[in-house]
Amino acid sequence: MIKLFRRFLALVVFTFVTLLIFIPSFAFLQDLTEPEEFATADVIMVFGAGMDADGTLHASTILRVEKGVILYQQGAAPRLHMSGGMARDSGPSAGDQMRALAVRMGVTHDVITSETRSLSTLQNALFSLPDLPQNGRIIAVSEGFHLPRVWASLHWAALNDGRSFDIALSNSEPFRSTSPSLNWPEGAMVWREVLATGFNALRAAAWQASGIMGAENRDDWLK
Repeated sequence: MIKLFRRFLALVVFTFVTLLIFIPSFAFLQDLTEPEEFATADVIMVFGAGMDADGTLHASTILRVEKGVILYQQGAAPRLHMSGGMARDSGPSAGDQMRALAVRMGVTHDVITSETRSLSTLQNALFSLPDLPQNGRIIAVSEGFHLPRVWASLHWAALNDGRSFDIALSNSEPFRSTSPSLNWPEGAMVWREVLATGFNALRAAAWQASGIMGAENRDDWLK
């Protein structure tokens, strides 16, 4: 039993260190290699970030929307999809606020859809399925450090619905430099992302298990 525990602990440490190296490396390299023009996709999906309870979008979310609008205006896809839930009960949703921002930036309302319930990246992907192609190409927009989790979450959601996505990734910025009260925001974001990636895996496993057991409100596992 002790030997088994040691092997498990070694696996956890190895995974943690690997992610700690991979995530910032990916963000840096993705920024260098992102194409100036993307092959045409079915939809550009913008993942929501922070929002105040009154519906004021955080700078990180605004930058993501701006990048999605730029891609749309370049002709990368014929429509946009915004995903993000509410900061408080009965309050405005990030998805709708992002949609309104894109309209103010010149995109017509009828080419934008919004998902308004999600409180996590896994829920972003799962709850957005009705607005995504059955099997098609998606350009996903977020910060570079967050894109690996975005990619994994979209493939996970597609697999659970019997779909297959071709996913291109586009960053609004490599790291979230707009985070308030942080002397070294890049480092803080990487540490948080490493932990969030692990929690994502656990939550996805719990969601799968609760479905097998017929549990109600299983989507709560993904918050």
